[in-house]
Amino acid sequence: MTWQRRINGALVKFTGVQLTRARPAATSSSEEQAPAPAPEELVRPPADPGVDRLLVAPVFVMSPVRSGSTLLRSMLNAHPELHAPHELHVRRLTVGFGTALSRKAMEALGHNQADLEHMLWDRVLHRELVRSGKRTIVDKTPANAFAHTRIAACWPDARYIFLLRHPASIAASWYEADPVKRTREEAASDALRYMKAVQRAR
Repeated sequence: MTWQRRINGALVKFTGVQLTRARPAATSSSEEQAPAPAPEELVRPPADPGVDRLLVAPVFVMSPVRSGSTLLRSMLNAHPELHAPHELHVRRLTVGFGTALSRKAMEALGHNQADLEHMLWDRVLHRELVRSGKRTIVDKTPANAFAHTRIAACWPDARYIFLLRHPASIAASWYEADPVKRTREEAASDALRYMKAVQRAR
């Protein structure tokens, strides 16, 4: 009998309390850590665009939130050659190597993390376009304005539509969309943040 068992036995005998080892808490899916996106210094254009990219000349609507991009998306999607799906948020899709061996294997092929992320983004959009049966895809995710350099590096032939609205109108609309979630000041701050990102992209 180990000393731990003797102590536990004494505790049970004199206090009625027994110590048990706690099991590790199960990690919920919301707590799992996604791989971090590739650092900016790894971002570069495709080495061989004809092979590395399936998508040709995608279109990106760069706009702040609450600026009419959903209406514009619906109008563009009604065109027989334009597929404008819901917001895709591809910039949030990241790649993790998992092991040093997989990293070395990809480096031997000439791929860094940013290259692989760009291939993933391209494949997702290309699949969506092919399934639509149309010629050109249009992504109107407002947060793309914060990743304009990544998008331009991923698709050097990409085209852009800039949709602008007065910042005071954006802030008012953003606040009215959910007054419980954000104050007027927070809505104004968000509107300014998006406007600055769109301006940098322009």
